[in-house]
Amino acid sequence: MSTPLDDDGELLAFGAPIATDADEIEQEIHDEIRDRIPGWDPLPTHPIRHLAGAVAALAADSRDALQAQLRRNLLSLLGMLFGIPRMDGTAASSTVTIRARDTLGHTARGPIPLALGDVSLEIPGDLVVPVGSDTVTVTVICTEPGDAPNGATGTLELDALDWLAETDPVVLDAPLFGGEPAEGDSQYGRRMVDELQTMSRALILPRDYSIAARRHPGIAYAWTLPHYRPGDTPEQDDPNAVFHVATVAANAAGGAISGGTRLEAEADFAARLLDGVTHHLLDPIHVPVDVTAVVIRRAGWEKDVVQAAAEAHLTAVLSPAGWADADAGDDPNPIPPRYVHANELVARLDEPESIDVVQSLKIGDGTKARIDFGVRELPTPGEITVTVIDAADADA
Repeated sequence: MSTPLDDDGELLAFGAPIATDADEIEQEIHDEIRDRIPGWDPLPTHPIRHLAGAVAALAADSRDALQAQLRRNLLSLLGMLFGIPRMDGTAASSTVTIRARDTLGHTARGPIPLALGDVSLEIPGDLVVPVGSDTVTVTVICTEPGDAPNGATGTLELDALDWLAETDPVVLDAPLFGGEPAEGDSQYGRRMVDELQTMSRALILPRDYSIAARRHPGIAYAWTLPHYRPGDTPEQDDPNAVFHVATVAANAAGGAISGGTRLEAEADFAARLLDGVTHHLLDPIHVPVDVTAVVIRRAGWEKDVVQAAAEAHLTAVLSPAGWADADAGDDPNPIPPRYVHANELVARLDEPESIDVVQSLKIGDGTKARIDFGVRELPTPGEITVTVIDAADADA
């Protein structure tokens, strides 16, 4: 696929759709003047025409600079999003033969700086002259990438080493070569267009499935379980099934997705699956969490108001959506927390302004401090019972 270029070889696909040619800009100025002064058409030597030409030339330079910066910023953004970084260039290199004054063996720790005029080079590793020899050939490399040093040769400046042969200067064995400049905007843009066409839409990693699921408007939350095959009941699920992948998808309320959304998502998955892989789109399983709590009201609040606020707060805390929206940072496949702990509910129930102290709280029958969930499960409010007492009753 060819990439559209302008007359100067610049990519048209990256940049703003604005005129950067001075003649076009001058014509825009003329058209604007005619809109303001009907019938305006002075001679070519008229001062206004010269002024318009000068303004157009300045505007063209400014727009060229703006266009270049926009192109550079857009390319950098796309490169970051798609993982296609700009190539930084290659440093020119060559070899040098170092001669020692004896054959006792010598070592100088690298990197060792050198200079060829105003070109900075280095020996990147240790300089080792083995015992029994008085010479060693090593690679030298420029400290900056670019093609400017290519072809340079001559005697190198090297910090004094007391074991060097004083009569033999350190000379490049061959001219520097292989230096390449950093990738320019046009070259980078062409390569990005080419590489983007090689990117596969196939679903491979768990994150790929979760991202693909969440591209459908009816799916707000999704997490993917590799090697997972659901059974007739959750107890019969197989978490070690080769070539099976399961994605749990939920709507904005943390509930089951609609039938229409399911059909669209399953068709999307089918078109992007690798051969031999079976995908399962699953609804979350809601596990009711019963909570019994005793709270001490804050002075000035009616008991029925405190009770209603406490029960509403616990109901909101145990909403499936709140748990499906796992805080996983930059992880595109966040898996919801696997348990609800009584201490966490105590801390959350202490938030309403009308509650002074949470005296006691238990989940379920109170025999366990936490309720664990399976990988497909989300908590949902069960029977919420809150008893409100006064501080005096708590002390009694």
